[in-house]
Amino acid sequence: MSTTYGEVNWFYGSDSMIKIITVIVTILGAVILTSCNLSRYMVYGGLDPTDDSFRGVVVKDGTEPKSGYCLPVPEGLDELDLVGKWVPYISSSVNTTLILHEDGTYRQLYDNPITGDSYESSYKHRWWVEKLESGIWRVHLAGMKMCDHGLYSDCERYGDEARRGMWFDPCHKEGVNTRENFFLLVIGLDPEKIFGEAPKDILLKYPIQDPDTTTGSFQLQE
Repeated sequence: MSTTYGEVNWFYGSDSMIKIITVIVTILGAVILTSCNLSRYMVYGGLDPTDDSFRGVVVKDGTEPKSGYCLPVPEGLDELDLVGKWVPYISSSVNTTLILHEDGTYRQLYDNPITGDSYESSYKHRWWVEKLESGIWRVHLAGMKMCDHGLYSDCERYGDEARRGMWFDPCHKEGVNTRENFFLLVIGLDPEKIFGEAPKDILLKYPIQDPDTTTGSFQLQE
């Protein structure tokens, strides 16, 4: 009985030892690969010391974050062409509506049918346009709450916190500090190269925080 008991224990011990060795080899392999590739990664964006935030975008060196769809705005577009009600674009994971007024103010509405959370700005905030050499614009939105991205279910309470930090402009590959003001990209739309159409052939596009993230967009409602 003692000999058989010993043989059974020996077999169980061998199986455990094989598992242990496999785990050790796997860990060593991962450490070696990590050390070899550590220098191949870089950060877009960086530390915002005023916000204690390290919200940069980490990507593999030699590659670029997903830019998605980045075309300049149509020739002859005027800032006043942005005035109106902006609603989620086709199949967009956006629950926000923006109403841009001609006097340079805007209102934000948020309604999430899944969480039941809703928000409506109590007063008008300021918006303005930054025109870049690429032909793509940034529309800056003072005090906009960031509610469409993140795990927060209370837009009014956590929307400011989710906005703060460094958000990445995938069309220009640079980080933008959004501590006080958020921004959306104004891009052109070529119906032949992307599914669907939009009024005035333009979209408002969210920036990103992760290189593998696809962003939501808005279209002007006529």
